[in-house]
Amino acid sequence: MGNLNMKYAMDRRATQGLVAKLLTERDQVLARMCRFSGVPPFDHDAVLVTEFCELLTDYVAAAHFGLYERERRRLVRELAAALCPDIAATTELALEFSDKYCAGRAHGGYVDLHGDLARLGEVLARRIKMEDRVIGALGSVPTVQG
Repeated sequence: MGNLNMKYAMDRRATQGLVAKLLTERDQVLARMCRFSGVPPFDHDAVLVTEFCELLTDYVAAAHFGLYERERRRLVRELAAALCPDIAATTELALEFSDKYCAGRAHGGYVDLHGDLARLGEVLARRIKMEDRVIGALGSVPTVQG
């Protein structure tokens, strides 16, 4: 029984680490979005936009390939499964944004960036609410209520 308790504690710590990583990446994405929102389209640095796209991709992948796939508790799994189609849709939209603006791919420049960032912000707001529900069900870290 001691080994089972130790395994549970190790799994829980690993989950807490994944949640912390997800929240850190989320904060970085949101901070970078705020930085871009006040800059005229012609002033965007391709390197900074590419870095943002990489952060965005890492963030949206963290939940799918880390947190949700490893959870074993039935209630958390059921909630994650119920939200998965909507979260997957936000992942797809975020990846489309990333593909459009990743270095060398912004064929029309960054003329549409502000509008696309606004739409991405709405998508991420929906995603964050869903993620916070799953994180709250995990009970591993405090979540933002919204």
